[in-house]
Amino acid sequence: MISQVAPPNLKRDTPGPGRLHAWFVVCLLIAHAGLLAYSATKHSPTHLEPAFLASGLAHWEFGRFEPYRVNPPLVRMVAALPVIAVGYKSDWSGFFEYPGARPEYLLGDAFIKANGRNIISLIVYARWACIPFNLIGAYFAYRWARELYCPRAGIVAMILYVFDPNLLAHSEMITPDGACTAFGLMAGYCFWRWLKRPAWTRTFLAGGALGVAELTKFSWLILFGLWPVVWCVWRTLEPRKSTAAATPLGNSEINLGSDGGVMVQISVSGKEVAALSDQVTHVPASIADGVYPPLSQLATILVLAIYLMNLGYGFKGTGTVLNEFEFVSTALAGEKSAEEAGNRFRDSWWGNVPIPLPKQYVIGLDCQKKDFEEYRRMSYLRGEVKNPGWWYYYIYGLLVKAPCGTWGLLIFVTISRLLQRDRSVPFRDEFVLLAPAVALLFVVSSQTKINIHLRYIFPILGFVMVYIGQAGSVLTRSSRVGAIAVCGLIAYSVTSALLVYPNHLSYFNDFVGGSSNGHKHLLGSSVDWGQGLGEAIDWIKINIPSSRIEFSMWTQGLAEVLWDTAAEADTASTLPRNEGVRYILYDADAFFRRQKEIRKSNNVAIDDESIVKQFPSGSVLVRKADVDSSASP
Repeated sequence: MISQVAPPNLKRDTPGPGRLHAWFVVCLLIAHAGLLAYSATKHSPTHLEPAFLASGLAHWEFGRFEPYRVNPPLVRMVAALPVIAVGYKSDWSGFFEYPGARPEYLLGDAFIKANGRNIISLIVYARWACIPFNLIGAYFAYRWARELYCPRAGIVAMILYVFDPNLLAHSEMITPDGACTAFGLMAGYCFWRWLKRPAWTRTFLAGGALGVAELTKFSWLILFGLWPVVWCVWRTLEPRKSTAAATPLGNSEINLGSDGGVMVQISVSGKEVAALSDQVTHVPASIADGVYPPLSQLATILVLAIYLMNLGYGFKGTGTVLNEFEFVSTALAGEKSAEEAGNRFRDSWWGNVPIPLPKQYVIGLDCQKKDFEEYRRMSYLRGEVKNPGWWYYYIYGLLVKAPCGTWGLLIFVTISRLLQRDRSVPFRDEFVLLAPAVALLFVVSSQTKINIHLRYIFPILGFVMVYIGQAGSVLTRSSRVGAIAVCGLIAYSVTSALLVYPNHLSYFNDFVGGSSNGHKHLLGSSVDWGQGLGEAIDWIKINIPSSRIEFSMWTQGLAEVLWDTAAEADTASTLPRNEGVRYILYDADAFFRRQKEIRKSNNVAIDDESIVKQFPSGSVLVRKADVDSSASP
């Protein structure tokens, strides 16, 4: 039985907080979709997107998963659907296959050349198809924080998710980082709900969510090992049961506090506990957590996830015997020369074991492991270049890329939790929330051979934002100072992201002086991934038409196609013409690495260059004197 005691001046037909929150959630989702949809039209295809899209089309057209096998196929297959609907030109002549092969880059270049300037619109359609993934992530950030802490905690978590510049930057693309973040959070929420009240319906939901998350990116493979550990910790840390919990058939009266001026009291019987835990914000653990999650259901969750992973690949190569694989990583191939394939299990009994995973999934894992072992590109951090990189690369990256307001909220919440005498939320609930984030941070940070993509750690952001969401509980208390501080930090975080919109990929926080100083700290996909190429070419065509131009960037093939197909502007040049000069358009990575190498070698070549323009995306246009022309009379 539920009774509400309202103040005399509160009208019964006034929308309750639940309805207001629902409208607020809808508005935030619409805002998130709008931000992603518009920015998707403003940015050129990034380094990996043409290869990613061509691979997705190959999956549908040929039913083969060799292209881009270093990640599961779900995101790129969804991204390919609208492109299939509108039509495209293809050229598969560049496909090749051998152990460790990566044919997707040649397929991507061929796709660009076949479609010409139409590649821009095809990528936009593909990006739009992936927007729902990110709406799912924002929604589950709200749901989890709301149920774990309070309704306003859900709103805070959702605001941070919707306006986070790093998630906005990578969620507009068809690369899998946004979807991995969203479905990883969804899987964690479903697993937590199952732990709270084990039931077969929740078992299948958790298994299904895990399977979908595994089809986005290899990052969440750690959950197969982590979730059994979390299950053991959950059972070990079961809260002490109260008298009410000891007599489940008796009646209890629970005071859930007030929200929006309404005091809610619930009289509940043991049979109503399960339904109650689904409807209220937070039910005390002594009431809701009276049942151990059984091992049989945990096993079902994991098996169902594996089944869905195989379903995503059409069961191609499922059950291949281990000794039939040709591996290229040292971890799986054993000791070998650099270009050889092998199989360390071939002469052992393990070699006769059938693998319950798709063949290309296993080979993709092997190729990814080889990258982590033998990646030849130098890592960059704070002006230093070396290989291997730094164990603290990702921690430092988050320090300079996450908004200052978000960091302030995290510090506020953490200090508040440490000072609390009574934990309103059991420790084990927050352990379930934060364990995946901590585990992924540890695993990724241990791979120091490939410190060039901060995006590898972004899947932890959803979990952290749910945790930060509890700052919203301050807004329900009488502490005006605390409420002002929380609102100010939220506003600071959102404003800092919107001020650079839509150039979120090159966003850096105020700790390091903003985006203009980003190249001093990180490079690669954290600054300039080719997203501003179209803008740069349009500016050059307007201001220095018919100029001699060279490109040095991630998206070299795309740059040449866009330059050849771009129309010359009718306006007069705003820069002086000089036949003795040429222009070079660098992406941020190429430009700042080159500057560092030249200065290190004391080469004077850099003196012949002058920066014409630095674009918001990080690209740099350089005017360089032509030595041969300048020397002629």
